[in-house]
Amino acid sequence: MFRTSLPLVASSLAAVALTALAAPASAQCFGPDNLAGPCCAPASANLPAFPNMTLPGTTICWDACTVGAQQCNQVVLNAPIQVGCAEYTVDFQSLDCAGNAQLKGSLHLDYTRTWEEYQVPGAAPSQVWRFLVKADLGTSSSLFGCQVPSCLGTHPTAFYEGYLDYSFECASASWQSALVLFHGCDKYQHDPAFSARPGSFHPTRSFAIVAPHTTANPFVPAPLPASGGPVFGDGMRDISATSPPGTACRSVETLAQGNLFPLGSACACPFSFFPPQTTARHLDGFGTCGSDFRSINAFPTVPWFEMMSTSLGGWTTGASYPGPEKVWIEEGTFLHTEACSATGVPQLYVEIKIGASTEGGFLAVTGPVGGDKFTDLVDNYSRPLGTPVTPPFFGVARPSHHVVHVNSL
Repeated sequence: MFRTSLPLVASSLAAVALTALAAPASAQCFGPDNLAGPCCAPASANLPAFPNMTLPGTTICWDACTVGAQQCNQVVLNAPIQVGCAEYTVDFQSLDCAGNAQLKGSLHLDYTRTWEEYQVPGAAPSQVWRFLVKADLGTSSSLFGCQVPSCLGTHPTAFYEGYLDYSFECASASWQSALVLFHGCDKYQHDPAFSARPGSFHPTRSFAIVAPHTTANPFVPAPLPASGGPVFGDGMRDISATSPPGTACRSVETLAQGNLFPLGSACACPFSFFPPQTTARHLDGFGTCGSDFRSINAFPTVPWFEMMSTSLGGWTTGASYPGPEKVWIEEGTFLHTEACSATGVPQLYVEIKIGASTEGGFLAVTGPVGGDKFTDLVDNYSRPLGTPVTPPFFGVARPSHHVVHVNSL
């Protein structure tokens, strides 16, 4: 469904925003994703054919929450292949800027939402489609460092999480894209008690791949605290029964209300109060059909204190998509109630959700409510309450059950 949000902008932009709202319908290239509907109803997704993309990028590695290195990178994405209703896989490869292969594998994409935005206020809009990414990436390289984490010397794959946006600029009929992938420190990836890829490899180091990264619009790493506020707009969707391809999606359950608020910021690997790269936040939301979700504190049994928002930094200019936008990677333990269960009785799940939050970017004008802060989540571990909740909890990509996509003030 369309993201029902309008960034909070200075009053000097208000008139421009109103002009943009008045743009003719013919400027809209695609339109809604057709996932809106009555509670628990089937829906048929309306998504375009997404293209191959080659993006200039950067790899970033942190040591004790301080940037250790940032290196030139190139990302190659094949055209997505549909594997379920609004689920895709994409063949992925990263290369250093000498053309040497670094990481490769298949990205699993879970679609969350679409929206329109204006790279130039008042001009023709772009439409953006956001996907959350899970990936088990391997390597053919024997050189470990910022491009290739050292755990790949022992294990065949390393788990990366993040998001992928496709943006179609209507006037020029051209595509742009943004990809963010993250592999955390041992605590979140290789804990011997909880991981499918256990060991001691990079206890204070974490790794990211970000594209695009250009001279005109560079991505600058920074430990930015994550904010909070009332949660509104968009909602949640049960995606557990959407395969094989061609089967119906479940309609989106609209969010009725919710809250997102920070609990404190620190460095997580190792724990220290500076640099404050990670913000613990509480997130909850309640849907119009009876479903709900809320982050819970399971620390120190598992490493998440509610939802952990890890700052990667942000793009700095409007020279290319996604504009001057900040990024956080999300991980956390949640309780999720699914109202649209097979039995008709709401079912409660214990889940580990992953995803991303973004703030800023280009002007989105798709509704009357203000806000430019967006959080998208999908579970990578889901168990009905009352059934065994046993490890491994992380380390590899698992089937998805619920997506959540909300906006906050």
